[in-house]
Amino acid sequence: MRYVRRLSVFCILLFAVCMSNPPIAAYAANVPRDFSEGLRRVNTESQRYLVQVFSIPNPENPKGMAGGSGALIRSGGGVVRIITNAHVVGQAQKVMVHFEGNGFAQEVAVLGIDTAVDLALLEAPLPLPFFAQPIAIAKKAVNVGDAVYTAGYPFGNKNFTFGAITSLSSPFAQTGLDMFNSHQSPVAPGNSGGALIRFTDTGEQELVGINTAIISQSGGQVYLSIRASVIDRMLVKLEQERSVSHPFMGIALADSDKVNPYAIKSAGGVYPPAVHGITVIGVKKNSPAERAGIREGDIIRKFEALLDGQWFELPVVKAEDLAQTVFFDLAPDIKVRMQTNRGSQSIGREFILEIQPSLNAALGEG
Repeated sequence: MRYVRRLSVFCILLFAVCMSNPPIAAYAANVPRDFSEGLRRVNTESQRYLVQVFSIPNPENPKGMAGGSGALIRSGGGVVRIITNAHVVGQAQKVMVHFEGNGFAQEVAVLGIDTAVDLALLEAPLPLPFFAQPIAIAKKAVNVGDAVYTAGYPFGNKNFTFGAITSLSSPFAQTGLDMFNSHQSPVAPGNSGGALIRFTDTGEQELVGINTAIISQSGGQVYLSIRASVIDRMLVKLEQERSVSHPFMGIALADSDKVNPYAIKSAGGVYPPAVHGITVIGVKKNSPAERAGIREGDIIRKFEALLDGQWFELPVVKAEDLAQTVFFDLAPDIKVRMQTNRGSQSIGREFILEIQPSLNAALGEG
């Protein structure tokens, strides 16, 4: 049975960490030559950007305390910011953060929350500790096999692990909207919001993700981190909006040549489709798309959005590109229309985008 667990501090996981020390295949002069050296450096240098986060996610339950991790990502020009997960913060407007070696934790404001992406942006405590220095958000995408390290506070205890990027996607890729990389650098409850780190070619540490969730299946585990590109893309909105929302269609999309043939046939669709396009592989019950009559197996041939009284056509080439354009660039309450093929029929559909549920709901949690 597959299930997804939040990195909550209220459950206990045991991880067996291999003590072998495999060499890193390629390195420059300042890049760690093995994982042991990398761990030592992350342990030493992460003090400048790693924080522990304390919160009361539900103000109506002041005894319901939670904890997680965060990373200092900006410090300059009067803007000092920490990134963490939205589920660490919950509904709190203020949380406490602590830099190790800097005395007591300090209360800071929650500037913006995006529950659909599971990100929260915090003010950093002022004045900053003299040793504090932000970690850069990676501009270069990761590759499978890249050596990565996690830094965080599982079970409230600072801890570091190592591993590698194992996939540039996650099980969420099946929906057409995937914001995660998968890796095998073990994380545990309390790592939420903590940094996934890579060394650059010049030996600097950079943020390639925020550790967010664990997927378990048949005893195996995959760890998910929100991609650096998504974090970078969301920072402006998190600065400007206290609560960030995204549009919701209620459909899962895939490129026609990547769908499960039997899934399409069982839904009454035609496989292979008469034309190549973007295939609807799932429709959420009582969603805008379902109410408009869209069904599993429909092929999207055209997609338009009504903006300022004019219809604008969105490219319909790849499922992931269309899903991300709708999610990031459109907004709830916008009317959209699709031209779809169902067998030999060509059908037009219109509906109004609603608000995307939180990532907790997407993961099957309340």
